[in-house]
Amino acid sequence: MEELTTKLPQLPAQSLAPRLLETGYWGFDIIEFGSKIYALGQGQGAFDVQKFERDEYERCFVSETEEEVKEQVDEIAVNDMTPRLRETGYWGYNLIACARKIYGLCQDEGAFELEKAERGEYNHCYIGESLDEVKKQIDEAALEGATPVLKETGFCGFNIIEYGTRFYALAQAEGKFDFAKFISNEYRHCYAASSIDDLKNDLVDVLNRTSNPVLLERGYLAFNLIQCGAMFYALAQNEGTFEIGKFQRGKYRRCFTGKSVDEVKNRVTETEEAKNDFAARLRSAWRR
Repeated sequence: MEELTTKLPQLPAQSLAPRLLETGYWGFDIIEFGSKIYALGQGQGAFDVQKFERDEYERCFVSETEEEVKEQVDEIAVNDMTPRLRETGYWGYNLIACARKIYGLCQDEGAFELEKAERGEYNHCYIGESLDEVKKQIDEAALEGATPVLKETGFCGFNIIEYGTRFYALAQAEGKFDFAKFISNEYRHCYAASSIDDLKNDLVDVLNRTSNPVLLERGYLAFNLIQCGAMFYALAQNEGTFEIGKFQRGKYRRCFTGKSVDEVKNRVTETEEAKNDFAARLRSAWRR
């Protein structure tokens, strides 16, 4: 007797891994799992659908769409008077979510209290509807009466300057830093970032992408000083024209590299002094 088999229709595969859609929506993470959208209150650990089904989360909502689940969060966020730290140390301010608002409180003001903030009893406290709005208020306040502070000179041919809540890298050939010139795009080579490390990393990336050799100084102890990308080179003049490919292949006999002009100058000076010292000792030995 012929055996009968039944083929079941193939269902579209679903990812069984939770997918984070948004983090920190009024203290909740918005998560997609299967065909549902969940809002999990932060501070309760990773999302686990079995924990949700066992009702082990204190604050967790579910709905068919992201919009619907956010509406549920909005309803409780308005009445939630519990301060929740969203970011610490933004230019000396803590950013706090409370009662569906964001507060930027200067760290030296002490602990946050909603009543004090609403009564205006803090000397330095900003209020807004979003993190970006409050950060902008802090940035603008920091620029009032701000003066440029030189933090480092000669990094890849740039000066690093702190101004307000940001850091700037200005090519040394551009002259003195002027924030108004930066805003009006008058500088050819000037970059900004929120930290020195980010600024330096961005600058090195930019320079490496535009790595045409630039002659900085000719004839320093018979070497030419060259910048190419984020690095500096000292090439003996009798080696001919500098080519980054030849350097990378080790084709030059006398070529030094460093992260600043001063570094390669020091290497040239040390080498030439050692060579001259050796020659002097050799001549002295011959006279004997």
